[in-house]
Amino acid sequence: MVRTEVLKDIKLITEFLHSKYSNGFFIDLGKIVKDEGIYIYYDDYDNAFDGMLVIDEGDYHIHLNTTRGNYPNSSRSRFSLSHELGHYLIGRHHTDMLNGELKPHPSFLKNEQANIYEVEADHFAANLLMPESKFYNACGGRKLSWNLILDLSNKFGTSRLATLIRFSNIIRHELMIIGSQEGIVKWFLSSKDFPKMKHKFERGKKLPTEALANLNIVSISEIHEVDSDDWFVTWGGLSERQMYEQCYFAEAYNQTLTLLWFL
Repeated sequence: MVRTEVLKDIKLITEFLHSKYSNGFFIDLGKIVKDEGIYIYYDDYDNAFDGMLVIDEGDYHIHLNTTRGNYPNSSRSRFSLSHELGHYLIGRHHTDMLNGELKPHPSFLKNEQANIYEVEADHFAANLLMPESKFYNACGGRKLSWNLILDLSNKFGTSRLATLIRFSNIIRHELMIIGSQEGIVKWFLSSKDFPKMKHKFERGKKLPTEALANLNIVSISEIHEVDSDDWFVTWGGLSERQMYEQCYFAEAYNQTLTLLWFL
């Protein structure tokens, strides 16, 4: 959960930066870095981190790990760079770095973060790359599908997964996202509007038998009408509502991402 005072800081900073450094939907992170006098390094750091911000004799250095796909201008590196800029630009983070409370640390892109500084830096990155108002405009009232997510991803220069999570967080929709690998559930999250139902799946266990992700999905599946009780223990008429399912194979993560939603 983002701290209230930090949330306000993030909103003010990211709105200002997008108004100054964006051309339409796409924000130029390179210009921000140049104007702030930050040194950027893209190099092979094995699997040690995605990004790291280091202060050395008053200078600020951001290291981005190409081994984990953080190449210059890649969608992954744009999020990693934005995350580190969050540590630099969020007032509370900057102060805590200078007083030693927030020490230099390796940052990883994860679906769920435990450390409050990492949660807030991720929130900063999502807001910097995909401001809420512009994200709404880019959606244009279109129906949810992987094609919509791909289009938004291209507009904002963000990864499919980051775009999808942003969609689930700010667009009112009854949506659940499930990441799986070789038929095993790795993680899942749902929008706040998704009905509260008992799952027939859990992390580390097999997907439900009828799941599309059990098939050999190599790109994007068709949208399928499915029974919600294939995935959930339903009640109160929810089983009578039509649920939809679509899968996308995310090669960068070697995972199949499943969307489940109601209209």
